[in-house]
Amino acid sequence: MGELEMEQETETQEEQEKEEIQQPEMPVPDEQVNPCENCTMECSPECENFKGEEQEDDEEQEQEFVGTEGRPQAVVSPFELEISSYKIADLMRATQMVGSELTIELDDEGLNVSEMSYGQTAMVVAKLPKSAFKSYKIESPTIFTINRDIMSRVMRAFRWGSEELKLKSMENKLLISDGKRKYTLSFYERGRQLSKEPQPDYTYEIQMKTELKDKLREAGYISDSTSECVIFSCDGGVFDVSSETCGGAYHSSCEVGLIKNLKNEKQDAVKAQFQMEELKQMLSQGIEVLWLATNAPLKLTGSKSEIKLTYYLAPRTIEV
Repeated sequence: MGELEMEQETETQEEQEKEEIQQPEMPVPDEQVNPCENCTMECSPECENFKGEEQEDDEEQEQEFVGTEGRPQAVVSPFELEISSYKIADLMRATQMVGSELTIELDDEGLNVSEMSYGQTAMVVAKLPKSAFKSYKIESPTIFTINRDIMSRVMRAFRWGSEELKLKSMENKLLISDGKRKYTLSFYERGRQLSKEPQPDYTYEIQMKTELKDKLREAGYISDSTSECVIFSCDGGVFDVSSETCGGAYHSSCEVGLIKNLKNEKQDAVKAQFQMEELKQMLSQGIEVLWLATNAPLKLTGSKSEIKLTYYLAPRTIEV
């Protein structure tokens, strides 16, 4: 038994020696893959002449800078503005229906906003001309997005309205200061643009004389929680406001300054229905003129604190 064990151990040692002697063949270097004077095999990241994967890393870093889904990070052209705080506060109130995000454009003419509401049923277009600013300096036209809700709350710190605010871009943030207090708001990722205004074929342009919001309040007395809508109708001579619900009906004629027929020919009466709550928000912003067509978006224009305002409100389809 001892001799058999010794023979087996001898054979095992001989096999191990043969395996150590047999070396794998070295692969022939591929001249097309990262040729390197210092390496006999494909160049590795540890080598000082390594190039291939470094280029791949650079590409990955650029993608990370661009951001997810190909949207570039917020890069805003430098600007510095000075304006009365109440004008910015009024701008925030005039755009309250758009939701939490507000996209602002600065160009050679001034500040521009054109934004859809969260539910895509309303739109606000606001223009604050360059002349409304005490100081207006931009390096080039730029566009950025901020949190409107936060901006609105920040303006409460300047509620007296007499302060001259400085608005300045700082890297990826907006600096708001009156010399005593400073706030900074982050710019959101770019990628959003100003919404395009609709171009309906309107029938009548109506200059308001009485307070239309008073008529809406009266119409709301018979509205219920499921049917808070108002109907506008015009035949070229009279502008009427009405509301119809299961509980009753309301009707009233409005005193107007001028009804202009945009078709320059006799037209049948136009009629359109709109959601009352959103309309009330618009009418609280100094609306002076409205444009009306059957089952078309309502257009309202006015101004407040030198802000030129245009609102659009989608109709609720009704049978004419």
